Amino acid sequence: MHQSVSNADDLISLAQTSPEALNKASGSFLEYDKLQCLERTVNVATSLALVKSSRNELTPIHKPPAEIIGRIFQLAIPSNVPGFLRSDDFEAMKTDLRARIVISHVCVRWRAIALDMATFWSTVDMTSQPWALAGLERSKTTFIHVFARYPLHNTVAGSLLASRAPLVCGLSLEMPPQHQSIVPDELAMALPPLPNLECLCITTDRGEYDRIRPPIDLEHRPRIFPCPPLRLTKLILSNQCWFPGGIPLGQLTHLRITNGTPCKYLSLMAFLRQCVLLQELVLAYSPVTNIEDADDEDDELPVELPHLRFLTLGSTRRPWCGYLPLTFAFPPTLILRLFGLEEAGIQSLPQSLAFTKTLDTLVYQDASERNGIILQAAGPEPSCGLLIHAQDRCPPYTITSLRPLPKFLFALMGDLTNITRLTISSLLCDMALPLFPTIMPSVVFLRLVERVRLPVGLTWGNEYPLQNAFYASSYRFPNLVEIEVWSPRQFIPQLACVLKRLKRYTFYHIRGEKDGLNDPPPTVFCEDGVEFREYYAKQEPDIDLPGIRPAHGLSDW
Repeated sequence: MHQSVSNADDLISLAQTSPEALNKASGSFLEYDKLQCLERTVNVATSLALVKSSRNELTPIHKPPAEIIGRIFQLAIPSNVPGFLRSDDFEAMKTDLRARIVISHVCVRWRAIALDMATFWSTVDMTSQPWALAGLERSKTTFIHVFARYPLHNTVAGSLLASRAPLVCGLSLEMPPQHQSIVPDELAMALPPLPNLECLCITTDRGEYDRIRPPIDLEHRPRIFPCPPLRLTKLILSNQCWFPGGIPLGQLTHLRITNGTPCKYLSLMAFLRQCVLLQELVLAYSPVTNIEDADDEDDELPVELPHLRFLTLGSTRRPWCGYLPLTFAFPPTLILRLFGLEEAGIQSLPQSLAFTKTLDTLVYQDASERNGIILQAAGPEPSCGLLIHAQDRCPPYTITSLRPLPKFLFALMGDLTNITRLTISSLLCDMALPLFPTIMPSVVFLRLVERVRLPVGLTWGNEYPLQNAFYASSYRFPNLVEIEVWSPRQFIPQLACVLKRLKRYTFYHIRGEKDGLNDPPPTVFCEDGVEFREYYAKQEPDIDLPGIRPAHGLSDW
């Protein structure tokens, strides 16, 4: 028999002894009118809270153990995203803190799990005293990443930072706008020794480059710590007019310099020469001056970085890509990323880079979100690749505006004699093909992706542009064995009479994700020795090469 429930005492007793019985009793005998009557009693609030808590323990969300739920919490906060703790965006930090508040205020059990998990509070905001006190208390003895704002001398934040100095493994320091042009020589007295610091980010809260700010003087780098942080391996400098001193440059493995004031070319090279263990380097949108000094004989150039695996170079006010061979001695395995190249600077690109000789896969893309061209190339091993993002002032679909630009970009990759797999993603593929070298006999696989946006339910019936692309491919890629086409066109051009060596022909109809039509079954047959396959797809294929294009922006390691 079901146990009778008639008052608050019965509810409390039943909740304490058997939540399962409570669940049955409340569902079968506890009527709404009776609950309303119980609410009028003095102890009904406590009774109902215990009843609800006991019933909640039976829900599926509370079945996993606390360790699993805690892991889910960590995956749900922004700081778990790659690149967050290397970000110079303090708004991201505020979003991270808000996410922790939301998660820890869902229910009693979630809050208990969150408060008991020290790693959940490992990001501490020192710009707010209440947040700092709460974060330090909840993080307990775990290592923390601290966000602070200059000045720190004789401040509560400085005192709190000193109290947990041995536990600080990451420090993000923001320079406010009123101090944008100040070189803080007194920071060594404000910051405590941080013996376990691994990541340091210094950023200035300022817009784009301002001519009023002083240039970077690498001969005068103020010390910011009373003693060197011997475990520091990652350094991020954003929008800076000064570089920190007292840093063990020889131990750095990751270095990012972006949006800074002008810096002398040879001084920067001398700075980089000390970073002998660098694995990943980002130099983006920071003006470099006195490049002509590199033409003088210098026994210390090029800079040798034997452990370098990723090199990202962004646009500068004076293009200096032409000095790449003189600047760096590239290791045999490297992923090089060039961003923001404009037509005016293409002439200065080197004719070839030695490590590009191992590249065998090439992806060409135009008419992206921003006007310009994106080239991606990779070798058989994921440790070698090239990414070029060139911006063009003219519309990318105008062939006359594109023709001079890619020729210099392709020259950067050498003669392309080892390219076996080629992907072309363009508004009109037949217009993009003339940009490639006249003959590429090494290409055996060709993918054509027509990036055309059509209204829902409509398809293109004109197949002549693709037919023209096939005819152009017949003499540019004479050894082509397989071709793959992605297009919204309705008709499928014939290829057997054009490409004599072809063995496989695959055509994907792009119908759009909002197209409500049912996809016909795939078609597969052989004709004249060519295997033909026809499929229907909701969207264009992912053409990005693994590891070549940054997943989380230019600054991603």
